[in-house]
Amino acid sequence: MDLLQLRVIERVLAVIIGGMSIYLGYRLHNLRGELQRRQTLQALTLRQAQEAEEEARQDHLTKMLNRRGIAERFEALSGEPSPAQGVAVILIDIDRFKSLNDRWGHQAGDVVLRYLAQTLRRSLRAIDIISRLGGDEFAVLMPDTAAEDCTPLAERLRCA
Repeated sequence: MDLLQLRVIERVLAVIIGGMSIYLGYRLHNLRGELQRRQTLQALTLRQAQEAEEEARQDHLTKMLNRRGIAERFEALSGEPSPAQGVAVILIDIDRFKSLNDRWGHQAGDVVLRYLAQTLRRSLRAIDIISRLGGDEFAVLMPDTAAEDCTPLAERLRCA
């Protein structure tokens, strides 16, 4: 092979290597973009799953914990070191709620339930845990509350 042929081969190889470099750079750029899109999608999916998990623990009408949510919170409280005074539980049931729904309709009943939820939130301490068990039944977990303190608190709620 003479020198001219070697230079031609050298230039052809340089063009091939240059083309491969451009192609690999292009592919790398596309793969980075695809990785970023997948990471964004994964983060969005994770956030949606967390929101769905939270919604599964929350009553849609009153925006307070539902039966599942309060059970999980009670279980978590049970696993903690024993509080000095224990945990008090207050159960609340609205008298004659069915007759209210029958007479005025479920929309009126929903208004009453939302109002009760707001009243409970305003009337309780920040550490108290409120939930709607279902229908017109509610439960309040009151950490660090002695049994003898529970009755006056329940009466205050009833009056509110």
